[in-house]
Amino acid sequence: MRYRVYSAQGLTAVEVATVVGFCGLTTALGLSVLAGTALLTAAPGTTSLHLGHAWSPVVGALLPGWVVLYLGWACLAKRTLSSGNWALRPPGAVIALPQVLLAVVEVMVAAGVLWQLLPPEAAPPFVTFAGVFALAVVAGVISQVPGGKLVKVHTTTIEEGLYEDAVDYTTMAF
Repeated sequence: MRYRVYSAQGLTAVEVATVVGFCGLTTALGLSVLAGTALLTAAPGTTSLHLGHAWSPVVGALLPGWVVLYLGWACLAKRTLSSGNWALRPPGAVIALPQVLLAVVEVMVAAGVLWQLLPPEAAPPFVTFAGVFALAVVAGVISQVPGGKLVKVHTTTIEEGLYEDAVDYTTMAF
C-alpha cells in the first residue's frame, strides 16, 4: 500500500523503503526513550512485565542507551556504513536531534489521547502514564502478539494500579 502511494509521487522502491524505515526508526526511538525512562524511574505499572528488580534497570538503561548510540553515530560519523549493494549514511545532527525529539512528542501525544479517555479517578500522573504506555507498546511489539490479543497485553500493562474496568473501557474507546 505504501509503495503504491509513494510511487505515485515519483519515489522508487528503494526510496519508499527508506521512508518506511526512517518512520519505523523514529517511532522506536520515541518508545525507547519513554519506556526506558519508565523502567529506570520504577514508574508504577512497570512491574506488570515481571522483569524483576534486577532486570528492570538493565532493560531501562538499554532502551535509551541505544538511542544515545544512534545519536552519536548520526551526529559524529563521517563514513557511510555499507555491505554489498546496501549503504546507510548518517543523517547528521540537523536531522537526528529533531527526529528523537519529535519521536518522543509523537508517543506522548498518542499516550495523551488514551490518558484523556481515562476517568479522572483512574488517571495517574501523565508522565507516569506516558512511560507505562510506551512500555506497553514495546512489550506488544516484542511479543509479536496478533492485534486482538495485543489489546490485552496493552491493557494488562497499563491497568496495574488503576481501576481495571475503567482501563478496559478506555482501551476499547482508544
